[in-house]
Amino acid sequence: MSAGFQVDLILPLRWQVTTTAACRSRQLTNACVYAILDGYTEAVTATEVASAATPVERLEAKVNLLLALMTRLLQAQDQDSPPGAHAVQLSTQQISWQSEVQGIPGQQLSVQLFLDPRLPQPLTLCGVVCTSAPGLTCLELDHPAEQEAAAWQRWLFRQHRQQIAKLRGQGQR
Repeated sequence: MSAGFQVDLILPLRWQVTTTAACRSRQLTNACVYAILDGYTEAVTATEVASAATPVERLEAKVNLLLALMTRLLQAQDQDSPPGAHAVQLSTQQISWQSEVQGIPGQQLSVQLFLDPRLPQPLTLCGVVCTSAPGLTCLELDHPAEQEAAAWQRWLFRQHRQQIAKLRGQGQR
């Protein structure tokens, strides 16, 4: 894995060989997924709240976001259920997972992660297989924009903090 912190989780994930353009089109819902996972608190900065955003405007943005998600979910109702869970290791620049089928180094993949069981919309990550060993695939992530990379890092850091809090809680017992 890359330098910095990493998080080990068990998540439903699906991956497939793809092209950059096809993967980018699947990533169009990521902003909506991140906004919901952030609990809407990161969608408006403190400066924007102080200067322009009224409570009504923030509420309207939240309702619009929920309506957009519901529309996407209704359109995708015929999709199959989330895939099986895999052990995954996540960092800001890479994702590794265990699977019987593995990627080939240099191959372009899209990975759909189902980050929360209450949210059936997956997060789609794109990247290139950097290493592959029997039963393990490592993907070097290619975020489409800085905002998405920052949102991924925020979500990942929250998961890291939660793991540390759990470990501290277990140590106090």
